[in-house]
Amino acid sequence: MSLSAAAIKYRPIVVTGVAMLMLWGVVSVLTMPRREDPEYTVRTCAVTTVWPGVPAEKVEELITKPLEEAIDRISDVDIVRSTTTVGLSTIYVDAEETISPERIDNVWDKVRAQVSRVAMPEAGIRPDINDEYGDTYVILFGIYQRPLPGEQAIRKGREYSLRQLDLFSEKVKDAMRLLPGVAKSEQYGVVEEAVYVQTDLANWSQLNLTTDKLQQLVQSRNIVATGGSIDTNVGRYTVKPGGELNAVNEINSIIAGTTGEGETKHPVYLKDLGLNVVRAYVDPPRIICRFGDERGSYPAVIVALSMKSGGGHRQNLRIGEGPRQRDAGMGTEPAPRHSRDTGFRPVGKR
Repeated sequence: MSLSAAAIKYRPIVVTGVAMLMLWGVVSVLTMPRREDPEYTVRTCAVTTVWPGVPAEKVEELITKPLEEAIDRISDVDIVRSTTTVGLSTIYVDAEETISPERIDNVWDKVRAQVSRVAMPEAGIRPDINDEYGDTYVILFGIYQRPLPGEQAIRKGREYSLRQLDLFSEKVKDAMRLLPGVAKSEQYGVVEEAVYVQTDLANWSQLNLTTDKLQQLVQSRNIVATGGSIDTNVGRYTVKPGGELNAVNEINSIIAGTTGEGETKHPVYLKDLGLNVVRAYVDPPRIICRFGDERGSYPAVIVALSMKSGGGHRQNLRIGEGPRQRDAGMGTEPAPRHSRDTGFRPVGKR
C-alpha cells in the first residue's frame, strides 16, 4: 500500500496527527526564547579581595587561605581554585554539576555566608562576590552631546561637562528601569569626581604635616552622624549636625594649627599653608566610553539594559519613553554591541 493510499484510508488519524503537529509548532513559536544571547546556568562565581600594596605571600596567608578553607566546607562546592598577586586575591568557586539551575542561587548565598564569617586583616577590606557571569545586555544606549541643528560642531563654551552627562544618563537609566521586561539598567563610563589637595614638594617638606595628620584633620572636621531627635508636645524634630563638608571652600577653612601667643594667637587654615584644594575628575578614569557617528566621536556614558528571565524581546524599548524633558544638544542613541562605531571601550572592567 502506498503512502497516499494509506493517508486516504486512515484519514482521521492523519488529520489528527497534522493538527497536533501544527498546534505544537504554534506553541513552540510563541514560547521559544527570543534572546540574542540565550540564558544558561553559570556554575562559577569569583570572590575578589583587594589589599593594595601588600605582598602576595601575606595576601595568600591572611586572605586567600582562610577564604578557601571556609568556602570548601560547603557541600555543594566542587572545586575551589585561587590566584594571588600583589594586593589582590581572586578565588573561583565551581558548583557541583548536579546542582539544578533553580538551586544555584542558594549555593552562592551559602558562599556569601561563609565569606562574611571570615575575619579580614583590616577593617576596610571587604571581599566582592561576583556570580553574574551569565547576565548579558540586550541593548546599549550612548548618552552624548551632539551639535545643535544647523551646526557642524559643538561651539566652544557650550560643552557639557562629564558631570552633566552623568546626571542626564542617570535620568535615562531610571526611566528605562521602569519599562516592562527590564531586569536592571546600569551605567558605564561615568567619570567619578574627587577632591585633591595639591602642593609642590618644596612647600610640603617645610610643613610639619603628614598625609595621615591631614586625613585626621579632615575626618575630625567632617561630621557625618545623626544628631538625634527632640520630642515635644507638637511633634518630633530631628537634629542635623552642620559639620559635614560639601564644598572646597569648607575644606580650605579647616584649621591646621595656631600661631602666636596670648592675644596675638590666631588660627592657621589649610589655605594659609600653600595647599591648593581643587575638585576634579579621577585621573585616570576606570572606564572610558565614547560614541561615534558620521559627525565625529564624543565622550559618552553608556546605559545598558538586561531583560528579565524568560522575558524575551517581546517588549518594545523606545527611547521616547525615557525622560520627558530632554536637553537641547543631548543625544540618546542605541549603540550596537558588536560594532566598533560605538567607541565603547571599558578599561579595567572584569
